[in-house]
Amino acid sequence: KTSDLHLPIKLYPSRTKPIKDICAYVKDTYQKTYTIAGMQSWMHRQGFVYKNPKGIPAKANLHYLPPYSPNLNPIERLWKIMHEHVSNNKYYEKGKAFVEAVKIFFNTTVHEIKEIIRSRVTDNFQILNTQFPF
Repeated sequence: KTSDLHLPIKLYPSRTKPIKDICAYVKDTYQKTYTIAGMQSWMHRQGFVYKNPKGIPAKANLHYLPPYSPNLNPIERLWKIMHEHVSNNKYYEKGKAFVEAVKIFFNTTVHEIKEIIRSRVTDNFQILNTQFPF
């Protein structure tokens, strides 16, 4: 089943890792043959991004995330902190009060808790060992 194919992180496509290497890996590992165009199409449908977006400097360190990974996305971490300060265990009678609380968070509270934000909104990801002993 092609939806069960998973690429090791070292094979994620990049400028230095051409698609043909990934095609060879898939053929050797899963006995499934793809053309380069077919592999690019399959990877695109699966949510892989393998080119630097326009406007991103070549020196930028891009992290390729799985298609759905909110816990790895820094903006999701910031939203979580915002919810802790604005909406957790709080009730707003009107939507305007909630909007005002969000504005206060981003205009004032963010500056007061910047060290907490720096420690929690990072790109220092921990690689987990997925080889279970059982």
